[in-house]
Amino acid sequence: MLLAPITIQSLALQAGRKKSTAKTWNKEWKESRVGRRLTEIDKTPPGQATLRWYKGLPRTQCSILTQLRTGHIGLNAYLARFGLVDSDLCPTCREPETVNHFLLTCRRFSQQRDDLRRSLFANGRQRLTKTSLLGRHKNRTALLKYVSETGRFPRYDPPPSQS
Repeated sequence: MLLAPITIQSLALQAGRKKSTAKTWNKEWKESRVGRRLTEIDKTPPGQATLRWYKGLPRTQCSILTQLRTGHIGLNAYLARFGLVDSDLCPTCREPETVNHFLLTCRRFSQQRDDLRRSLFANGRQRLTKTSLLGRHKNRTALLKYVSETGRFPRYDPPPSQS
């Protein structure tokens, strides 16, 4: 059985549909309440750029990055919403233990944060932001190292190397 030949007209129709669908998706993404935390750090809707964030990483690292980016992570502020911990506060700082707190201000991890800052910025003086850490693909390796060095999520740490 022979298939009908693909004409220039049908290719143009397909391209038009694809463009229209992408435009509709972008509009709906920008207006939606879903994924608001993600739009704080990345204005583009999920797509190829998002997949690049996770390409080549082990599942555990993909998981921790996703949790940090969405805010759905085992920090007290999130866990307290479901009654899984008694308090939403960081045990060290007595402030809500949010992703922002963990990444940017927690005194418990100031040394690891200084190391992170030095690895990202030549003089180590620039200010870290949630967007610079979670919205820039080039910073993911340094971010994952920070997460591991804090020991805050031991389940996601890489296994010890066999020597």
